[in-house]
Amino acid sequence: MAFAEEYMDFDWSRVIFSDKKLFSSINNALCQVSSPQGECFSSTFSVKKKRNKCFYAGVWGYVSAQGAGPLWRIDDIFNREAYFNILDCILKPSLEMLYPEGDIYFLQVT
Repeated sequence: MAFAEEYMDFDWSRVIFSDKKLFSSINNALCQVSSPQGECFSSTFSVKKKRNKCFYAGVWGYVSAQGAGPLWRIDDIFNREAYFNILDCILKPSLEMLYPEGDIYFLQVT
């Protein structure tokens, strides 16, 4: 509440909110099972998994008072190099068109 009150009169029209998201066709949540020491691979405490044809799709995008920016598909590992490439090749040209005078606040959601 303190944050909201402090920034109530802030000019949010110059703020860019950015985030990435990984979509998956399977539920990949881990199932944790306790077993006696030395028996973790026993059939009593393990389950065979069937291979499935799942897919993953990663995307990155941003939104501002001007609307949604481009949604960019992440085809490879999303590391520092890939992120900087997106910022340089996708975000920067897009923002130069929307905000030619500069002066923006960039927030990456973590």
